Amino acid sequence: MENKAILVLFTILFLSCNAQQQKKSNVLLILGGNWSQIEASSPSATSLVLTSGNKIGYFIEVGKEYSIFSKRLSLEVSAKFSETGGHIDNNAYFLKTNLSNDIEKYKNAKLKLFIYEFSSGIKLIHSYQAVKVYMGIQSSLLFLGRYTEKNIKEIPPQKDSIPNKKDIDKLIIKIHHPSFKTEIGMRFSLDTKYFIDFSCHFPLQPLFVIYNNNGLIINIKESYMQLGIGIKI
Repeated sequence: MENKAILVLFTILFLSCNAQQQKKSNVLLILGGNWSQIEASSPSATSLVLTSGNKIGYFIEVGKEYSIFSKRLSLEVSAKFSETGGHIDNNAYFLKTNLSNDIEKYKNAKLKLFIYEFSSGIKLIHSYQAVKVYMGIQSSLLFLGRYTEKNIKEIPPQKDSIPNKKDIDKLIIKIHHPSFKTEIGMRFSLDTKYFIDFSCHFPLQPLFVIYNNNGLIINIKESYMQLGIGIKI
């Protein structure tokens, strides 16, 4: 139901943009980097929330801005490709307090999750001189995910150890298509053609859910900040 309401809002705003095509519009291209985090939580253990370290990725965004109602208000429709994710380095503290048998195996490990997404979004923009402030909704389609482990020490599995590869293969991943995020941001004009764009993106729902037949459920959410330089074409 929530997804349907958001899709209806997307449709209304998109039609509003089309209705304003006779007014001035700008095509924008933005290239830059992002700093992302992955958060894992479980409804069966409400106090357990694990947050990854920041991962540096990149994004490419194309948008079109339509003036509406007044010179200071505009709508922008955009499409974006991005690489995000998260990483965990040196897990010794967490493992010592929770999974002691895995200290030797994972104490120097580097765990990384790479997420590649196509996104579409719509923003409401307010302009004031050389600064623009905006907020919007972004719809994302995850089309590729990649998980890597480095510096893992091979030891025989123990009773309370982290699941091995055979157990991991039994996990079921349910991807939310699409998944939605809110975004807020600012733009600073460098001249009539170039600008700097900074924004923060927060999840409205999990990006995907991991579960198995034993009742394990883990919600994976993603948030990130992005900074880029843009050009009006």
